[in-house]
Amino acid sequence: MERINRVRTLFAALAFTGITVAAVPVAGAHDAEVYGAREKVAGKSLTQWNVEFLRWFAGEASAVQPESGCSPGRSGKMQLLPTTLEQVATFDCTVSRNRPVFVFANGFFCWDEVDSAACASSAIDEFATTSTMTIDGEAVENMHRRIARTGNFPIDVEPDSVLVNIGAIDPGVHTFGSAGYAAILEPLRRGHHTVVIHTEFNDGFTIDVTYHLTAV
Repeated sequence: MERINRVRTLFAALAFTGITVAAVPVAGAHDAEVYGAREKVAGKSLTQWNVEFLRWFAGEASAVQPESGCSPGRSGKMQLLPTTLEQVATFDCTVSRNRPVFVFANGFFCWDEVDSAACASSAIDEFATTSTMTIDGEAVENMHRRIARTGNFPIDVEPDSVLVNIGAIDPGVHTFGSAGYAAILEPLRRGHHTVVIHTEFNDGFTIDVTYHLTAV
């Protein structure tokens, strides 16, 4: 059987070799809001920020974050929340209250396929998901409209990156493609916020991630 480089994130099923990442939601009428699905933030679309997130998450060693005391990745003015390789996880992170926050809710990415973008897109269509995302108890609406399907793009994978550490890929330049649901949070007010994500795939696989965010 031909090997497909595809993993579903939070990697609890590493029988696949590509990735999905669970993430943060939002819409608090009082504390936080999300940008529109078609709205450009810091000069880039949701899909373009999806590419930047995956370049950090899949390629850079700094994306390997502890659950306690984690720090978001940075790309220009955007903060990128980390994720985990576990099916259930809780993060305690400090974020800047002056910058928006990108969260990749769920999806797939593929690499080094004939068409990695088509691989990821077909995977998310095959394993249709249901996600609930909340911040401070308020749900994000219309997540089904927040899908980001990328084209093929290169990532220079560092030797100590997440995928190398789990033996899924060798260091060097690889061609990736991604399809997943994401949201960009407006800058959070100073203080503590709780983001909860629950994702269910149609094969019964689930992901639960909680972020305790301290905005300073």
